[in-house]
Amino acid sequence: MVNRSKVSFNVIKSLFDDTWDVGVITAEQLKAAAYHPIKQTRVNQPANFTNSTHYRGLTNTIILIKKGEQWDYSHYDEAVDILKKSGLHNWFELYTNYKMAAILAGLAVRAKNSLVYSYKFGFDCHISAIGFNDEIVDLPTSRRVNGKMWKRCNGCNDCYNACPVKAIHNQEEPIG
Repeated sequence: MVNRSKVSFNVIKSLFDDTWDVGVITAEQLKAAAYHPIKQTRVNQPANFTNSTHYRGLTNTIILIKKGEQWDYSHYDEAVDILKKSGLHNWFELYTNYKMAAILAGLAVRAKNSLVYSYKFGFDCHISAIGFNDEIVDLPTSRRVNGKMWKRCNGCNDCYNACPVKAIHNQEEPIG
């Protein structure tokens, strides 16, 4: 058995201001997220956990959702800079199915159009993940994971009707 150091989730969460939402997933949840397909990979990402069975002894992974409209990976770089300045060790960037990781962390839910809706920021968000070799303790006691689609848009089919390629198939019941 490996003797691991411990780091408090509350300490990690306190490093990030209100433009972030912070959650955590277990090694088993990371494995579940990694086995969900993704459309592309980030070529400069050093630890790619997509469809990988090599998890290097992770115990927990923090999931970070950043509010914003930038369409690059600057939110990832910002998260890494925050962690580097914090003095925390034994963490590394990882690449996985971020949408599924955010859902498993209880930070988001899948909408009818298969996008992920962040409870804190709506659709205007960017997701990243940081793996920890140390054990994360003081985990949140409540999570919003329910495994169901986003319910806020029941009674409306605007996105379904407006989709030019009819890519939205997650309708529970036809409306109207």
